[in-house]
Amino acid sequence: MPDMEKAYLKPDEVAERWGVSKGLVCKLLRENELVGSKFGTSWRIRPCDIYDYEKRTRNIQRKSMGRTAI
Repeated sequence: MPDMEKAYLKPDEVAERWGVSKGLVCKLLRENELVGSKFGTSWRIRPCDIYDYEKRTRNIQRKSMGRTAI
């Protein structure tokens, strides 16, 4: 599990946390779905941006579940 106290995390650390591929995390970064910073050719993500993304996607999932459940 990545150390969430670090100033920045690498895409592979975020991928491990979420149980997804590094490629998916990089895609989210490129498409501005997940906020990150580029240092040279490497992406870095702040823990607060990870939390914001998780909160935002959790709310979307709850809304979609509410619409389909009758």
